Amino acid sequence: MYPAVGTAAVFLRGLVLAEHVYGNPSLRRFADIDVLVNRRDVPSALQAIERLGGVPRKGTLGNGYYYRNHFHLERVMGGGQGSTVELHWNLDHRYTLFTIDVAGLIGRSVPVQIGAALVQVLEPVDDLLGLCLHAVKHCPAVRYFPTAPLLPRRILLDGWLTQMLDVAMALQRYGEVDWERMVSTARSWGAESAASGAFTAVQAMFGIGPPAPVLQRLRAPARHARLGRGLVKAFVDPARTLQPIEERRRLTRLILQKWRFQEDAVFHPVRLLDLLNYFAPSRADLARWFGTPRLRPYWWWWARHVTTSIGSLAFGLCDLLASRLAARLRRSPSANRQPERSD
Repeated sequence: MYPAVGTAAVFLRGLVLAEHVYGNPSLRRFADIDVLVNRRDVPSALQAIERLGGVPRKGTLGNGYYYRNHFHLERVMGGGQGSTVELHWNLDHRYTLFTIDVAGLIGRSVPVQIGAALVQVLEPVDDLLGLCLHAVKHCPAVRYFPTAPLLPRRILLDGWLTQMLDVAMALQRYGEVDWERMVSTARSWGAESAASGAFTAVQAMFGIGPPAPVLQRLRAPARHARLGRGLVKAFVDPARTLQPIEERRRLTRLILQKWRFQEDAVFHPVRLLDLLNYFAPSRADLARWFGTPRLRPYWWWWARHVTTSIGSLAFGLCDLLASRLAARLRRSPSANRQPERSD
């Protein structure tokens, strides 16, 4: 708890990871400071950041869009000239079907000394699992590692090495991990696939990972395997995606460049498999999502989930386009032109 703000907060990755896990800030580059709070505490935490000089980055959308559709927003300190602070209320967007207990994460956090400050960080199991989710968020195909044998090369070429190295360094730093709780937590979040994919890739690249029985227990049955292989081959396999062929880049350019969507956004092509899994959940997925241990009949709960989700996704996309249009109109010369005075 930070008395000046009255908000429980946990620091993620960045400088804290460099100091606490790497043991040397020069070994781990970072571009921002990530802070996790409960969603209800976002307004007060945001006010505290703004009182310290944080301002929105130029060109970003209004707070309302991020509250409704995202899982964090950012402020640039020093009146726009300093470091960036990302204020999180979750670890990933809702279309992954993750059911992450943020309050539990914050409640189990532990204090560590970083320089002259005592700050809260995630305890080892939560930190490892969170790092796996972060790696998959930036490199979604990590979870399909067995079907993408050239993935380590793509990780190196596209700058995803840091996320994978974070997992490896945390495994080395924490040593003895409560793997039983790791498995149960991953299952309660619905994150088995993300955890097993990240751990498998780290094992192949750095030679460090959880015990084989733990990996086996984390591996969830593959769904939509054929589509998954196709998406990985089209968007991840270096043998194809590094070819300078315009037709293969058209969809990616449209989504990432013309509309300026981030690479880890929900609308990125590689995350189409996330959306497919989201709209074709298993009974266990629905039970976690709705907090109901036994779902009968399945079709009723599935229809309820799909109906609300299609509305939410469509609203989010329209909200994004409308927000982009409004921002563009605000920046247009005609919008800033002063009206002429008439005598």
